[in-house]
Amino acid sequence: MCVQTKPRFGRVARDLSEPAHPSPRLLNIPETNVRVIYHEASGSYGRMSNDDGAEDAALMSRAVGAPVRVQWSRQDEHGWEPKGPAQTQVLKAGIDGDGKIIAWEFTDYSFPWTVSSLTTLLASQQVGIKSKSPGSGNGNQGGGEIYAFENSKVIAEEIPGFSRNPFLLRTSNLRAPGQLSRCFASETLLNEIAADLSVDPVEFRLRYLTGDQRGIDVLKAVAAKFSGRSAPPCCHFDRSDSDRQRSRNDAAHRRLCCGSSRR
Repeated sequence: MCVQTKPRFGRVARDLSEPAHPSPRLLNIPETNVRVIYHEASGSYGRMSNDDGAEDAALMSRAVGAPVRVQWSRQDEHGWEPKGPAQTQVLKAGIDGDGKIIAWEFTDYSFPWTVSSLTTLLASQQVGIKSKSPGSGNGNQGGGEIYAFENSKVIAEEIPGFSRNPFLLRTSNLRAPGQLSRCFASETLLNEIAADLSVDPVEFRLRYLTGDQRGIDVLKAVAAKFSGRSAPPCCHFDRSDSDRQRSRNDAAHRRLCCGSSRR
């Protein structure tokens, strides 16, 4: 991450490779006096250090009265970048005598984001500017709500552990907020239920994936790509016979079929 800032008579211009927060409140100047010069670069979903680096550069440039260049090292990135919030899931499912899921309960417990478009950045916090918002929740999808179970309850609980300022650990959205963990948990339970019932995991999901035609098409397409073998709806790994002879830690996955029902 690299940011350059050039001060000029109460104005500031910043060269950025990604959109970043403006800094008028930090520098106590009008927002109209802030100019952001955008440079094309790789993108991301979540928070990048460009925002923090821009404020770092603005403060240092004002302090020395000259253009500065701020470049975070890999150590800076790993030490100060926001991380995906910790999560834990509790799942319960009820199965009747015919092997039908008649009840589904999914609860996600997650820390909120402490870094969002509504919160202050590192430099602002270090000079005493308080955040106007405690942060944002970590989403609520991916807990099995796509399946048409007779009785279903999917909730996401927020753990208010970081409500104080400054925060103990910076957290932010990590791609499809919270859904990676929730989807893995819900799909894993479905795999286990299908295995206990000795039912094909694809066919088992199709019983309940009745209200999402796109999801049905994707699931069938992934299974077909897997040479007719049964495969979970998200991904399935294929190993050669020689791979199976190795230990699990040394196994090389040579084939991966993935599909997404999200538009």
